[in-house]
Amino acid sequence: MIRLCCCSLVALAVSLSLSCGGSGEPPKTPEDDSSFGEDLGSDSSPTGGDSSGGDDGSDSNGSPATIKTTGAAPPPVPGDFEPSYSDCANLAAVYERLLRAEEMDKLEKKKLPPKVHATALEEVRKIVADGTSQWRGQCDGIVDTVQIKPRWECAQQADSLKRFNGCMDGEFDGQ
Repeated sequence: MIRLCCCSLVALAVSLSLSCGGSGEPPKTPEDDSSFGEDLGSDSSPTGGDSSGGDDGSDSNGSPATIKTTGAAPPPVPGDFEPSYSDCANLAAVYERLLRAEEMDKLEKKKLPPKVHATALEEVRKIVADGTSQWRGQCDGIVDTVQIKPRWECAQQADSLKRFNGCMDGEFDGQ
């Protein structure tokens, strides 16, 4: 969409400059000596309007390399942010709490005798520690990458592991 928008703006600017240029020449069309590549900052010679690729300054898919030469990058989308390690630590604490609650709920539903319950409780502790460690490792892997902040906020407020995972997966976007 950005490439289409940039190309449309460049095409509009080219059209306006050619039609209002004051040079006395009629506007150029792609069929004749097109200056489309020159107007985009291309350092190659015009190709007569053919954008099928080759040595005309285009990228591998044949379209002109306009994004690199048209100025600054587009502004970030509101709500996007780059999480830090402390953001991961905070969200991992929420994940741990929710995972522990879910595992304890499963354990309590089993109505185990005291000796078996103690062994099962130790297993729950191990599952929670391993699960939290794994989730934290995955989160640390996306530190300093652009993420959608409302998803993180949703997960921070989740009351169940299903809700937490749904928030992070975008199931509740816009709610």
